[in-house]
Amino acid sequence: MSLSAQSLYSLFDGVLDEGLPFLASYLEKTIRRPILITDNSGLVHYPEVSPDELENRFVPIPTFDKTSEHHYDELNRCLYYKVQYQEIIAYVIVRKLTPKMVPHTLSILSECKLAVKCYFYKVIDKDKRRFELELAEYLFLRSNKDISDIIRLKNSAAYSSYLVAVIEIDNAGNEADWKNVAYYFTEYLKNTTPDILSLAWHHCLILIIPAYSQDKAPDMDKEWPMLGSIRKCAEVIETKFDTVVSLGVGRVYPLADLRKSYNEARIALGLPKLVGHKGCARQFNELGMFSLLFSQDFTTLRNYCIDSLGKLLKYDDAATRELLSTLRLLLYNGVNWKATADDLFIHVNTLYYRISKIEELLNIDFSDMDTRTNLFTAIKVWDILNLIGYAD
Repeated sequence: MSLSAQSLYSLFDGVLDEGLPFLASYLEKTIRRPILITDNSGLVHYPEVSPDELENRFVPIPTFDKTSEHHYDELNRCLYYKVQYQEIIAYVIVRKLTPKMVPHTLSILSECKLAVKCYFYKVIDKDKRRFELELAEYLFLRSNKDISDIIRLKNSAAYSSYLVAVIEIDNAGNEADWKNVAYYFTEYLKNTTPDILSLAWHHCLILIIPAYSQDKAPDMDKEWPMLGSIRKCAEVIETKFDTVVSLGVGRVYPLADLRKSYNEARIALGLPKLVGHKGCARQFNELGMFSLLFSQDFTTLRNYCIDSLGKLLKYDDAATRELLSTLRLLLYNGVNWKATADDLFIHVNTLYYRISKIEELLNIDFSDMDTRTNLFTAIKVWDILNLIGYAD
């Protein structure tokens, strides 16, 4: 039996006043089956999940037929009902449902669609989505939007200076694992350091941290509690989720130069990874000579790499050979010829031949220590520029 107009109004009004528990209670009484309600990412909005039960915070959403608004998993006896309003998508999931009950359940869910739309339109913060998109465009695509206007989308006063920290989960596993970790981190920060703005993007968590002094970069553990709090949360996550967290921190800059701090954080995060290190927490100003190098304009650095390695890069591209990777490994191995040959599964004479070819291409003497130092530096700089998208 269809709901009357009065009943629909009561349902709609109840959702506005009491939220999803009101709607879910109605559905569970009517369908007599347990209900889950999630957003598009699978984040459970009903029933409420304790922060200590993060493994239940997300549920996988199956792939839908484009022509259908529902999917029935016969094996698990689970019905997924999609509700979409503009860019907002939610799912009502009915469990322990027999195939015979599906048609009747769909008719009930169809009548409640408007109430679900109403709730998610009310609670999903459009400014939050806009903030995330515009911040991502600013950092990754280097858009020319005013960063202070983007910051204010979070209803946050723009401080005069900020620094950026980038957190990466080195072995996040599947997408659900990453979502749980990101959710835990953002909830932790919300409760401990609410001034920090966060953006979860492509298995990285980017933190925009207000600073109160530009005299020097803060020490991670001693001088600035915010960074100490972030590091402590990373340690908790490593234990709780049996994962490895890496952290890179840029220097303090005026808000207009926020992108500089972001790039420095990525450099601090990326340099240890180039030599296979995981679980590192580094600040940009701890990178020694590379802190000085990467304080230069990236165009200047790229030109330096091309001057030092350009003919080798061009040869590798044309011949589809691996001279650069051979040179990189030899230098990283401290010019240990036998160890490098073993790592490459080649004879040491083949390695000598490759290096001779590199000497010919670059017109260098590889036995010269200054030459080796320059090549080592140029390769590291080139690898980092590739990592942060400035090599092209």
